[in-house]
Amino acid sequence: MKKCFFGILAITLFININVYSQKSIEDLFDDTIGKHNLPLNNGKFYFNTYRTNTTHPFFFSDKFILCTIKYDHQDYNKINLKYDINRDVLVFKPFGESENYGTILIENKVNEFILHNKKFVNLSISSNQISNGFYEENFIAKNFIFYIKHKKSKRESIKNQEIFMEFETFNEFLILKNNSFIPIKNKKHIVNLFPNYKKEINTFYNENAKQENDNKTEFFEKIFRFIDQLNSNN
Repeated sequence: MKKCFFGILAITLFININVYSQKSIEDLFDDTIGKHNLPLNNGKFYFNTYRTNTTHPFFFSDKFILCTIKYDHQDYNKINLKYDINRDVLVFKPFGESENYGTILIENKVNEFILHNKKFVNLSISSNQISNGFYEENFIAKNFIFYIKHKKSKRESIKNQEIFMEFETFNEFLILKNNSFIPIKNKKHIVNLFPNYKKEINTFYNENAKQENDNKTEFFEKIFRFIDQLNSNN
């Protein structure tokens, strides 16, 4: 029976190989096998038990969205995912299942994924100062890579005598330079990494002080692109 099934599958893929792109062929394979049978279903059960008011523990949105993922070195397309950045777990919604729960993907099998047009990679770093896990690969420069660790803290709040959980974003930042991961928290760290541009970095900080206070993530995105431009001009 199995031989017959996979024989039919092989013929189906062969007939369509001249019509579909490589990405479409991968989608066809997933659809033919059935998304509910994919290896992604092997994780632990996930259920969001937090009662919230205006916030949530997820990256960007609490809704599942179709994504691309490399899992156990295999590419999958059109997979429903959302990323709980409070618990640092990637949640998969099995095909045809409810929006209210999902499957936690096995962390060390997740190589990378694209969520809300952001690429995340799984970093294993041997350091007590740096967290392992999923990092947004924000910017690949000429001689460094800028990563963002998206996180949310939680706290209880009371409204109309009811208890809610509130979530607040706080991110961590990394630079990969000369095969070393360096945590970035302030101007001193950046100057230490790029001492040749100390004057330019000081000027940038003076001119963008408000943005640093308002949105540190956007500020770091901007300054590291600025430094890469300085590198490219030299």
